[in-house]
Amino acid sequence: MIAIECPRLPYILPWRSNCALVRCLDDGFGPQSPSELTNFCKSYYIPSIADRSSFEHHAKLLLGSDVLVPIGKVYEHNPATTNWYYEMFALKQNGGTSNNSLIQYLVSRKQAPVKGDVLLVKNGPKDGQWETEFTVNDVIDTLWWYYKSGRDVTEVCGERELARFVSSLR
Repeated sequence: MIAIECPRLPYILPWRSNCALVRCLDDGFGPQSPSELTNFCKSYYIPSIADRSSFEHHAKLLLGSDVLVPIGKVYEHNPATTNWYYEMFALKQNGGTSNNSLIQYLVSRKQAPVKGDVLLVKNGPKDGQWETEFTVNDVIDTLWWYYKSGRDVTEVCGERELARFVSSLR
């Protein structure tokens, strides 16, 4: 059974997902618990996600734009995870869309404001291997961890990439 949430979105498959959409949050939104984030995070399944052109086509449908912009990466909250991360994509920035305050909190403060919905997919180094499927709760746990811990995404990325490099030397 495949359900379509609305005409512009790819598939909602209750038993599997390989991307998550973080809806635009009101400016100044400060969640008090992970359960509050469930209203803003939805999981979807993009067929042939490993095929870049298929992924881009479906991602553009999800975001409702012809221009897909990578805005950064976020490693999972589990410190043992060094072989993959969530890559984030957003709309091409324009003045008519509200800021996504939660995602803006995660990315570099020097970066232009993140506006609108943001799509997260698993990605990693070219020589790496990782499972592409995940649950929306995995994403929520990671977003909540960064939000509550105050850890800087750039620092965590540096630590994990250094750990991956050191382990490759063994």
